[in-house]
Amino acid sequence: MINKKGISKFTALFFVIIIITDFYYKYLLYNSSETIKLLLVTKFLIGTFLVTIIIYFKQLDRKNYFYLSLLFICSIIGLLIQGGSTMDESIYLFSKYAFGIITMLFFFKWYERLNTSYIKKAILALVLLNFACIVVGFVFSIHVFETYYGNRFGYNGIFKSTSTASYFYMFALVFYLLNKHKTIITYTIISIIVFSSFFVGSKTLIAFIGITAIIILGRFIALKQNLIKKRLFYVLYAFIIPILGWCVLRTYIVLNSTLSEVLTKDGMLSAIFSYRDILFIDSMQSVQEHFGFLNYIFGGGSHINNFPQMALADLFLSFGIIGMVVYLRLVIYNFPKINNKQATVAFLVIAMSIVLRGNFLYYPSDIYMALAIFAVILQDIDKYTNNQKT
Repeated sequence: MINKKGISKFTALFFVIIIITDFYYKYLLYNSSETIKLLLVTKFLIGTFLVTIIIYFKQLDRKNYFYLSLLFICSIIGLLIQGGSTMDESIYLFSKYAFGIITMLFFFKWYERLNTSYIKKAILALVLLNFACIVVGFVFSIHVFETYYGNRFGYNGIFKSTSTASYFYMFALVFYLLNKHKTIITYTIISIIVFSSFFVGSKTLIAFIGITAIIILGRFIALKQNLIKKRLFYVLYAFIIPILGWCVLRTYIVLNSTLSEVLTKDGMLSAIFSYRDILFIDSMQSVQEHFGFLNYIFGGGSHINNFPQMALADLFLSFGIIGMVVYLRLVIYNFPKINNKQATVAFLVIAMSIVLRGNFLYYPSDIYMALAIFAVILQDIDKYTNNQKT
């Protein structure tokens, strides 16, 4: 008999296992060792467990099965029309997308029933452990704790990739900022998250920190000032936010030697998007040259050398127009209601980062860790909302 407490424990355990196996993979890469298929096996077992829970507890209705069937058909047709030597790579990519879909459905359907105390402990432990690794890595120049190969500055500790660290710290920051009963310990953890985020060196993460700080500052000023109506103040402030955010981001790029060099050679867009603008243009040229009618409908990722790592563009290249629309409909249909304005704004900012410069949807570690924290946030919001009503 599968019990809910056991599922909650396994959910937190998977959170920890992903971190450990990811770091082991990173360690092998930094030491020029041959990597093993540990990540593939781990994600397969986790995905199988989540699927079992979803099916066992009958979490999906007919509409969900309809969308999933359409997406599966699009994937199969896409694989058949691509074929060739890239078949294995295409199957691997679709399997990563499948893991993301399974993870989304699990947390969207199950967040209310989870005992999130286990995940909260995992989040706190990871924040503190990674902070220690970042500090040690910076002080003693330990390469395995660095974010990037080469000369670009950054320390992401035990995280395997920049994106994993970025999404973890984004969601963790939102979680602690929305805590209704903040203590000195809470503010200390928030400070550690902000400190660690700057050391990661991710432009997306730093931009999120900057935008979050600007929003918090604006809300604070709005409550304190009495010169104009709050609604008018927020309208005016909404025009100021992009300007302040741009100034913070540009200053960071100029101060970073590697990004400053990119800015000088290739312009601001390439510096901001880490050449994703170039990848996007190249991929669209490949679409014009190699895509046939069926590729536009069902995808043709095998014709693209490098995906632009922008969510909507990657979805189109992988699944085509029909598959992309079905995927988005599936997500929107199952997306839980957020009963908190501050959380809604924060998640919208994160969603924009996923659309503009993210490989979030097909990076299993990113999507699992982020949605695990997302589930914790949603449950805390719902509990607070219900307590306010009673």
